[in-house]
Amino acid sequence: VRQTVAAAAKLGFKCHVVLETLKSGDADYHRSGNLLLDRIMGATLHPRPPADDFDVVAREIVAEIASKTGREPYYLPRGGSNPVGALGYIDCALELVKQKRSLNLDFSHIVHATGSQGTQAGLLVGLEAAAPEITVHGITVSRGAQEQVQKVAQLTAATATLARLEGGVGHDRVLCDDNYFLPGYGEASESTIEAITMTAREEGILLDPVYTGKAMAGLIGKVRDGELTKGDTVVFLHTGGAAALFAYKSLFDNI
Repeated sequence: VRQTVAAAAKLGFKCHVVLETLKSGDADYHRSGNLLLDRIMGATLHPRPPADDFDVVAREIVAEIASKTGREPYYLPRGGSNPVGALGYIDCALELVKQKRSLNLDFSHIVHATGSQGTQAGLLVGLEAAAPEITVHGITVSRGAQEQVQKVAQLTAATATLARLEGGVGHDRVLCDDNYFLPGYGEASESTIEAITMTAREEGILLDPVYTGKAMAGLIGKVRDGELTKGDTVVFLHTGGAAALFAYKSLFDNI
């Protein structure tokens, strides 16, 4: 969201954002992190409870703006996750493969956070075309694996069609692990806090409690469980989000 708001500001567009109201123990959650940056960059925020259908709410706002201004807003789904949005992660996959070959790297696994499906769908299509030997592991951040697999598979199929990938992507290529998303979207477990702290102290890399922290918890868990071993070379795809740390300060009071 923050990147979309920034792009809109740079291009002179007005930006309206429908946001899920998350549970947080931090009194200043709504005055810091990404929400603060969104407001500074001029976005109009429309907070809604998690139970709302965000697609319906967003389209109602689009209709209201069109009615009042006579202009037709461009609607982006959650996470920009439609076939056009997923093209960006096809480019990401192709860039990774190019680096793999030019630097003579040997990796066979990619681990990343999967939520609104666009990241995973784009990676799967791009790698199916350029390096099908690489396995993509999506660590869910908002729902169970069965539902996420279906959603990712649907978007992957639509993205493959748009990209004109002959044969598409096999359903068995869509891997989602839901062992790390609870207690829920935007809420961090002990394993997520451990992953954030460990990565910061061992690598100097900042992760967030909503997406990348859960993805790293998944990677650590897969190593501990033996699913990934010393013989595996793994790419962890960091999708950003460090600004969110400042909205979750209380999670780290006791470290």
